[in-house]
Amino acid sequence: MTSHALVPADRRLGAFARAAVFAALAFALAAAAPCTAAADYYVSGTQTGVWDNEGGAYIITGDVTVPAGGALTIFAGVAVKFYAGRSMIVNGTLTTLGVPTEPVTFTSSNDPDGDPAPGDWGAIFVQDGGVVDFSNTYMRYGGAGGYANLCY
Repeated sequence: MTSHALVPADRRLGAFARAAVFAALAFALAAAAPCTAAADYYVSGTQTGVWDNEGGAYIITGDVTVPAGGALTIFAGVAVKFYAGRSMIVNGTLTTLGVPTEPVTFTSSNDPDGDPAPGDWGAIFVQDGGVVDFSNTYMRYGGAGGYANLCY
């Protein structure tokens, strides 16, 4: 027969209190952990491949070119923000896969944290046999130099 010693009530409460304090401390530390914002992607030059919405916005710091024979696909929910006067030149294929609840947005780098205005960035120029296929895509605050947001 096994004998079980009884633990005095004050020690049981102490163990319970220690566990409660530990749980509360762990919860407080988890709640106070800094939330890191998704990092933006700064891009310029020749671009192909996929831009997804796993991070922050894609910031166009210099003109971007989708080369002939190349393709750039932009997934739903992606914001593409252009610095002043910057443009995208499409000689290959540019595809956006926006959906009604998560459109793709081409806009000013001042949107929404600054004071965006029409003409903040250049345009998307489709040339030399380039192709665009946009789905649920917004274009805001482009048209610098008197151009439309999208030029063929």
